[in-house]
Amino acid sequence: MAKLGPYNYPDIRFGDAVEIAGRILAKFKGVVSVKGLAWELGMAEGSGTLFAKVAALRDFGFVEGRGELRVTPLAQRVLHPSSSDEGQGARGEAFQRVELLRQLYVRFEGEVPDDMSLLVGLEELTKASRDEIVRRAPLIQKHLADAVRVLGRMELERKPEYSDPTQNISAGR
Repeated sequence: MAKLGPYNYPDIRFGDAVEIAGRILAKFKGVVSVKGLAWELGMAEGSGTLFAKVAALRDFGFVEGRGELRVTPLAQRVLHPSSSDEGQGARGEAFQRVELLRQLYVRFEGEVPDDMSLLVGLEELTKASRDEIVRRAPLIQKHLADAVRVLGRMELERKPEYSDPTQNISAGR
């Protein structure tokens, strides 16, 4: 699990998390021990990399449990949706579970910002050190790009410029 300021975020990309959840579902009928997952992924049981992958699966809401990992209904809806709308909704729900990504998505109005805007946004949101932000920004930017692709550009409610729609501003007054 990666962390920036008070926010956790997945250490692996969304597609990789979906692929691992799919392997657990297909090969292990949706339930596997952490040791079994380590074997399946060719990793050491106590490795930090395995821990990061499991934490990412949890961050996206794809698995639950500690020693024994169970694929969640959310992961099943992502992997085997009954309709394209259900699949889209499930993927969106998975991204929205990651608070940092949700906050950035709202802040940048459903668009991927340029590099400098993202760095400034991360600094203001997380209050983390600049070195830490610069080191972690590339993966966060990829996550945000994935989220924007899945969620699309949100429709923001625009407030009218004036409270009285009949009010006009004329030149020369």
